[in-house]
Amino acid sequence: MYCLAVIIWSFETFCKFHSLTTTSTLSLPSLTTLYLANVTLCNESNDDQSAGVFSECPNLKNLIIDSVEVKGLDVLDICLPLLSDLTLIYVIGSLIGVNVVAPQLKNLTIRHYKKDLQYKISAPDLSSLRYNGYHPLRLFTKGFSSLEKVYLVVFGEDAAYAHRMLRLLQQLQSAKFLTLSIEIVEIYPENVDFNEQAEKKVDMSMEV
Repeated sequence: MYCLAVIIWSFETFCKFHSLTTTSTLSLPSLTTLYLANVTLCNESNDDQSAGVFSECPNLKNLIIDSVEVKGLDVLDICLPLLSDLTLIYVIGSLIGVNVVAPQLKNLTIRHYKKDLQYKISAPDLSSLRYNGYHPLRLFTKGFSSLEKVYLVVFGEDAAYAHRMLRLLQQLQSAKFLTLSIEIVEIYPENVDFNEQAEKKVDMSMEV
């Protein structure tokens, strides 16, 4: 069983704070925009896999998940055929990964600082990606052929993440406009173990 404390906003109506309990999913088939803020999502069953909380919201086009704590769940599935805008801010708790399957997704914003989550993204039409975090984004994707703009802010200056940052840039090499924070381009060689880095060689595309 999942328990949710949610704030819901749609184009049609605005509802103040509500507490909802659902056995598996949010069943809101006509909803086009959903804003969840200060939510605790609890998986009270013995199944530690995601059951698709949003699977019965087929018309969602805009989804904002802000300050969500997840308990008893390893992966949060967001599989929505019409989703065009997705914002994920401060998703914390027991999660180790977020799985997004959204064939019409255009704009993706991710912001997290405390949890180093894995993001598996299937969004072939993605045109804009914005990321803020203390560590380079752990992104798993087959590529974004339509990517136009990328905005990356990584606050940490740990040179140990340099290799992962390069791999991320490889994944985003189709972007036409790339904005990076100064911490990303400032690497201090005296802090890098060159023997270790040699074992983790990354071949950068000339496009990057």
